[in-house]
Amino acid sequence: MVVEEDASWPGSEVPTRVATVFRVVDGQVTAALRLPDLASALDLAHICREMAATE
Repeated sequence: MVVEEDASWPGSEVPTRVATVFRVVDGQVTAALRLPDLASALDLAHICREMAATE
């Protein structure tokens, strides 16, 4: 699962758009990795899906 969001942190004046790849197993999030943009997150999600298919 990939989610794009506008995130803000303490001390930051403007939100930053980031994307997060989530691994979901049996309906629960088991891992999350934040990336700087949606394209990178989608690329990673595709690679992870392809690798999982070879198990």
